[in-house]
Amino acid sequence: MNEDSKCCIATIADSQFVLAAYVLALSLRYHGVKAKVKVLGIQLSAAEKRVLEQIEGVETVDSQHSPSSCKIRMRALANLCKREAIMAAAQENTEIIALFDGDCIVTGDITPYLSQQEPGLYLRKRSALENRELFRSRYELQDKPASIPGKVLKRWKADVAEDSESKLDYAVLSENLTIHRDYLDFINYWGDFMERVLPYQHKEFDHVAYEMMGDFSLSAVIAYAKNIPPIYNAQFDKDPNAYIAHLGPKPKYWVYWPKHKLRYYWQVIRLLEWAEEQGYQNPPRPWSLCRKHYGKVLLYAYSHHFLDTSKALLRPAYLCLNPRSTSRRRSY
Repeated sequence: MNEDSKCCIATIADSQFVLAAYVLALSLRYHGVKAKVKVLGIQLSAAEKRVLEQIEGVETVDSQHSPSSCKIRMRALANLCKREAIMAAAQENTEIIALFDGDCIVTGDITPYLSQQEPGLYLRKRSALENRELFRSRYELQDKPASIPGKVLKRWKADVAEDSESKLDYAVLSENLTIHRDYLDFINYWGDFMERVLPYQHKEFDHVAYEMMGDFSLSAVIAYAKNIPPIYNAQFDKDPNAYIAHLGPKPKYWVYWPKHKLRYYWQVIRLLEWAEEQGYQNPPRPWSLCRKHYGKVLLYAYSHHFLDTSKALLRPAYLCLNPRSTSRRRSY
């Protein structure tokens, strides 16, 4: 392992995400990325830690947070752990710390994109089209198309309570980012902010302003906090031969493959077979990651695609016939 690497990569896993974190680490090593990987484990067993740590340069660190049976509290926990994961990786004393989402893989050697030309926070900003789709159920008459809705900005401004004008046009993503260690105080600021506004230890929670808990909380502090690092566009999606592919959020590929993610199926299969060639002991493989079940993989992918498409086409007619019916998105 290259001890001179200037970046340490952090990711997060509980028992349900061990396989995902394992595949992510495999993809890094398979494509020659030598940066050390710190996996923040949420109550992982000794056996689960061994699965991850058998990969060269991968280390697990125990999270100080406790899991919850409440789904919304667990969603909050997954985001609160981002600060903890970054700070665990910062113990390596590398110049750059990266935070990767657990259900991603890299498709090539992304090493050049783990560095920074200018120190700061490198992340992905949503496009105008993404922003419009993201907030489509929150817009009011006075809002501009593709903007961040006024009622969302109002809540962010009140919660941060520093700058009076937003510095953001579009929301940002809170994963697959890099930060220079000179700006780790900002990560603590963001972490403290999440502790205040996300429903982990308290019941009050503004779904409109923080439904996407990590993304919206990070967007809020970048928009209205006074002391933020220089913000740059991450390059993890620019190189068609070496980028980070997000295989989530739903469904998880170890449950079944959605049609639009099938192009990564054989890449993941190759990673698992390569791991066996290297002498690694793969974790138990679900049917969705077995060659012999490829026909079933295709059947599930196309069946669910057909059902989802049919529901989308029939939804307007259903709402016309049942005007009092509201979807989860329309309830905001």
